[in-house]
Amino acid sequence: MTLYTYDPATPEKPGGTRVWAFVGGALAGALVVAIVWWGATALDPEAVSTPPAGDQQRAALSGDHPDDAAASPASSRDTGGTTYLTRCREVFAAQERPLKAAAASLAQWQVHIGAMNKLVTGVITLDQATQFWDQTRVGASRRLERAAAGRRHFDRRTARCPAPPASARRDPEERTCHRAVAARNQTMRLATTALGTWQEHVHHMEMLRRGEMTPEEATQMWLQSWHTGNDQVRAYRAAAAATRSRC
Repeated sequence: MTLYTYDPATPEKPGGTRVWAFVGGALAGALVVAIVWWGATALDPEAVSTPPAGDQQRAALSGDHPDDAAASPASSRDTGGTTYLTRCREVFAAQERPLKAAAASLAQWQVHIGAMNKLVTGVITLDQATQFWDQTRVGASRRLERAAAGRRHFDRRTARCPAPPASARRDPEERTCHRAVAARNQTMRLATTALGTWQEHVHHMEMLRRGEMTPEEATQMWLQSWHTGNDQVRAYRAAAAATRSRC
């Protein structure tokens, strides 16, 4: 089976009373059965059981991080001319690792959510959706940890790229670089917020497998994660599409 991917030309957000009535009725019971089967094996066959996120991992996936906009304005001597541009370019380069790691993990979450979207709109069957969900569990924990590690590494950087000082605002190259950095920071914030929901769902499925959550509870939590994650992923994709500028 071909892995499901988002189709940019097709609206991915199901809505309307009929869809939600379907989710709350016949589909809800079927989902319980599917989740019982799904929880019978480890969520990620290539990883050990995923414990609740520790303090560092929660911080790295919370979406609440210090960024360059919060940096203390530096003097014109510290940020003027070449020095300012060099530091912004350092930040831009440092953003590459966490952005790529986040994108790799979010690709799985997008498939997970997208399969549910297709299911409730009748495009695919429950069996097909279950196959898509089964595909996305492979390496999920490992990708989430890589995303968290990439963000932790980025947050420990010393270079910052605050808004250019007044004396440098006329330099188009500096303005372009700062805007590119700011756009990528926004993408990272939205990515980590969405990844927090994905990680929570991964943990819920592990709890189900260990018998710490009932299938009915897991189904209810999944419906909440799907609804929340849908909006978060759409916001992330819109921000990522706007980060085309170079520095």
